[in-house]
Amino acid sequence: MKITIAIIIFFVNVVSAQNSDKKNQIEIEKVLQSQIKEWNNGSVEGFMEGYLNSETIRFASGGKVTYGWQAMLERYKKNYSTKEKMGKLNFHKLDIRTLSESSAIVFGEWEVQRIPDTLGGLFTLLMEKNKNNWKVIHDHTSSK
Repeated sequence: MKITIAIIIFFVNVVSAQNSDKKNQIEIEKVLQSQIKEWNNGSVEGFMEGYLNSETIRFASGGKVTYGWQAMLERYKKNYSTKEKMGKLNFHKLDIRTLSESSAIVFGEWEVQRIPDTLGGLFTLLMEKNKNNWKVIHDHTSSK
């Protein structure tokens, strides 16, 4: 009898964890879709809402590391100063893996279509959930 109860509890916990993982993956995907929408509307500030507004956040790209939300915002504004330079952003082949109830890692491909070129590459995001919101706390992006 005790073994049967233990097995039932085990399976209930497994199903509960799977449901929680799926819920977190959906929430994370919503953050990423919001970033795409904001970028494509020409709003760097809106895009940055997906990142934790903190001095501890880290962005690594092009052999350079930027620390802090404000520094990241300034870097994006410098490199993408107009809607034309921003182009149309899209993410592909997302692999979202929750590591715990409050942390996840996201791997995928990014693409920015502009006239006359298309940029793209890979990214890995470390995301953290605080106050019921998922935010990027580390971004490592590479270009093709």
